[in-house]
Amino acid sequence: MDKGKAPMRPPSMPTPTSDGNETPRANKRRRLQDRDASVATTTTTTTTNGEPIADLQFYNPDQDPEERRQLRRDLRRQFRDFNDDRDRLMAGDNAELVKYIERSNTLMGKVKQTSDATLDSRFLVAASDLTLKKTTAMVMGANSTGIDVDEFVSKCIMFMQNNGYENEDEIPATQAASTQARARRRAMQAKIDSDDEQEDPGDALAWDVLGERACFSNNRRPPVSGFLLGPLSVQKRVRATQTQRRARLRRDPQLERRPESLEPEDIQRQENSNLMTLVKKIRTELETVIERRMDAVNDELGNEYPDVDPPEDVFEETLERHGITQTSEEDVAISLFEFAINPQSFGQTVENLFYTSFLIREGSVKIEKDKHGLPIICPADTRGVNEQLNEHRAKNSSRHQAVFSIDYPMWQKFIEAFDIREPVIAHRNDEQPTQSVRGWYG
Repeated sequence: MDKGKAPMRPPSMPTPTSDGNETPRANKRRRLQDRDASVATTTTTTTTNGEPIADLQFYNPDQDPEERRQLRRDLRRQFRDFNDDRDRLMAGDNAELVKYIERSNTLMGKVKQTSDATLDSRFLVAASDLTLKKTTAMVMGANSTGIDVDEFVSKCIMFMQNNGYENEDEIPATQAASTQARARRRAMQAKIDSDDEQEDPGDALAWDVLGERACFSNNRRPPVSGFLLGPLSVQKRVRATQTQRRARLRRDPQLERRPESLEPEDIQRQENSNLMTLVKKIRTELETVIERRMDAVNDELGNEYPDVDPPEDVFEETLERHGITQTSEEDVAISLFEFAINPQSFGQTVENLFYTSFLIREGSVKIEKDKHGLPIICPADTRGVNEQLNEHRAKNSSRHQAVFSIDYPMWQKFIEAFDIREPVIAHRNDEQPTQSVRGWYG
């Protein structure tokens, strides 16, 4: 007998339960028991913070990496397709939007981790925002939605990624800059499609191209300090230097100030600078100049045609000679440029247009176009906000908002084109603030 070796046991006989006489039902029951035991073992082995996870339907930290990578790729692709189809979704019906939401619901059923669920939530936020914009467009009209900030940012990103071209098909293949742009897009796409948890693709955008082709070409004249500061007086702050020897603190008699007494002209000056007072005054000046010019037209036509009505062409020629025109409803109006432009001050021209916008919003005046397509202005009956809304609903019309831009060269061209010598709105003298030894603020 060799040392360290155990003797061989005799071969065992098969037990009665291990022979081949079992029924198929017993075999099926045994397989089901083995599968349940395997599932139970797998469920209990997956733990979080030392505790087993009972249900893996909604959360599974041990999800297959390849399956999760494909899921994240599908979620990002759906979000990109949704952003590309924003214009079509806004213009069409809700069938396409419902398809996107159903597809997102299908992908959400495969999400097993919270970081992947953030991609789906980002899509839901974008879909909710698009639904709100569609509802606003249906209620208030398509012109009242304003500028879509999300669409503007996405267009800028696409413009920078395509190296200054709106579409990828327009990029020439021979340009080295376009090759670099495509390389940046491929690197960014590879980084996005990776299984990295960070969603920031990095600064892979051609900001220099955006500045050169979009910003600098449209912003040629920078605003100077006079337009930015307005009526404020600038006083350079001088840093006080402390001497080593400090004398006893004494109050300087020159720095003492008497209480300022208000005079009636001070109160009148404050009322003239009030915004509402200026707006009302401008509307009064509009009515006054129209009435004065119409009196001149009536006097001239009355002298030439005292007993009969003048011919239509003579009447229109007389109105045009006195700077008067008629609207579609035969209301008397004058040119908007002639009314708002001040040939003595560019700043007050901008202020007059700003004050006129308040009158338009309140319904005190209205803007139309004459036979030459130029804007004209005429007084209107003042109505409340509710009355204006009811009128818009009755006519099935929507609000129209426009932005009027004017710069210094354009202002000079308007003065020369319309031969403006005197301002219709009286020129306002700039009041210089009283500056004492302590500064303009007193």
